[in-house]
Amino acid sequence: MIAHAPHNLPAEPDRFVGRALDVAALSALLRQERVITLIGAAGIGKTRLALRVAARAAAWFPDGVWLVEAARVRDPGPAVTEPAEALGVRDERAGRLFDSLREARALVVLDGCDHGRERCASLVAELVAGCPGPRFLLTCREPLCVPGELVWRVPPLDLPDDDRPDAESVQLFAERAAAAGARGVSSGMADVARVCQVLDGLPLALELAAARTALLSPGRIADRLGLLVRRDRRSLPHRQRVLLLAVEWSHDLLQPKERVLLRRLSVFAGGFDLGLAERVCADGGILREAEVPGLLTGLLDASLVRRHAAGGRYRLPETIRCYAAERLAEAGEDACLRDRHLEAVCEEMERCHEAGRPGRRTPWSERLPHFVRARGLLDDCRIAVDWAVESGAPALGLRLARAVLAVRGQPAESVGWHERLLALDLTGVPADLVAAGEVGLAYGLVLGGEPAAAEELVVRAVEEQKRHPYTHWTGVTYGVALTVLLRTGQSERALRCMEELEAAATAHGDVAGLATVRIAQLELALSKGQLRYARRRGAEALALARESGHCRTLARALTRLGAVAEAAGDLDGAALAAAAGTALRRSEEAALRVLDGERA
Repeated sequence: MIAHAPHNLPAEPDRFVGRALDVAALSALLRQERVITLIGAAGIGKTRLALRVAARAAAWFPDGVWLVEAARVRDPGPAVTEPAEALGVRDERAGRLFDSLREARALVVLDGCDHGRERCASLVAELVAGCPGPRFLLTCREPLCVPGELVWRVPPLDLPDDDRPDAESVQLFAERAAAAGARGVSSGMADVARVCQVLDGLPLALELAAARTALLSPGRIADRLGLLVRRDRRSLPHRQRVLLLAVEWSHDLLQPKERVLLRRLSVFAGGFDLGLAERVCADGGILREAEVPGLLTGLLDASLVRRHAAGGRYRLPETIRCYAAERLAEAGEDACLRDRHLEAVCEEMERCHEAGRPGRRTPWSERLPHFVRARGLLDDCRIAVDWAVESGAPALGLRLARAVLAVRGQPAESVGWHERLLALDLTGVPADLVAAGEVGLAYGLVLGGEPAAAEELVVRAVEEQKRHPYTHWTGVTYGVALTVLLRTGQSERALRCMEELEAAATAHGDVAGLATVRIAQLELALSKGQLRYARRRGAEALALARESGHCRTLARALTRLGAVAEAAGDLDGAALAAAAGTALRRSEEAALRVLDGERA
């Protein structure tokens, strides 16, 4: 048993109340069952329960406990990259990713499977069938119906009665009311019990109601909510109707500008920080940038926005986000806000790349936060690319896709991005940006087993790149092109590409570009059995990587030197180089997981 197993579970924002029997029973079942699905109505606490159980069970999984947001599972094929990346596995080839998961003794928490229930079911079924190691804890409103699935229906919190006036629902309401600054709640427990009865023990509804106790007594809250429930005639299941009424009631109590900010925050896919909220949501008219911090505090106090335990990031609960998105559409602001979101996310990812890229000659410790920042933006990048395609904005979309590939390296997913973006009307889009998009598409295609299409794209893109001034993006384009050409066996074209990049990188003092050339020269020499030459180029690549101070480039150089040593029969040297490269990659992954209060 491991005392401190790795995980990426967020720290609990407040005390977990109740459900002791559920936690104990589910924790025991995780040691017996491959797939457990927690089902229940929205707002009933499936996610919070799953995270609690996963944290308690972490010591039983040597390879860790990893949270994956189901909204990120876009396609059953490349979707295996999501749990693989959560486990710290970074291999661009889908088959190798699958192999790496096969024996992992880990728990994968796939949260919110309502977002693409069929895709999630296909992914889990495939992983369960092919990977005997990992176990899966899922949350969804309905069963996924995958082989071996154990379904656990999450009940509402216990309601008070004569035998147990301090039921779980009462405890939750009282604790959250105290946190909201309410006084004297304990003297009105009969009214608290009425609130719990009206809201049917739904945790999210209780938290929204408790957030208002600093202004309204439990008796007034119970009276108002009871009246709303009696008057509402929507043909919805009872708990869904109760939760919706609680959300609407809480929304109606907001100040007008708080409502504006809430609906505009719905454009974010996941977490956001104050800076992004100000850039995207403030328009200088209805909402000024200086007003956002105070309004955000008001939404936090109302429990409509949640703050991560660390990292200065915020999040809308999914139920609240969906409701706010409807209000955004009603206000006619949807397109405008999504435009601003696309532009802000694109600029932020480009800043992350510029600050963290190789060749800046700054310490890795100063670059790493920018990679951490980029990781936190991936979900927003996905919906931003979707909007770039939907709204016909190929230039911004291609810039964003280029930055994501350069910063985080998502080749499997970027194939779909580039295919859709390059299919748009590209009139007016800079030719070098189109070329970069074609290289990104080629990279994904060659890794996906379509080398012929990749070669044509790469040759055309490199020729176009030569017509433009050299920038750090030129080095990125050439680097990806070299990878494609070497993997497709185009050694002569790869050699010419190396010579061109070496000349340009030397002229512009691009240390990272020169390191890329040396690694490519090593690869080519290794494929021809020229081990002495390969070793010499590898040593030069290692020196350049150390000069650049870039962790990833250094890891690549070490890994390839290990391959040369292995080919020469130096197994000790190969093991040493491979271990050093792996340690660098793992160290980076561990640091990347320290995000929004997540502890590696």
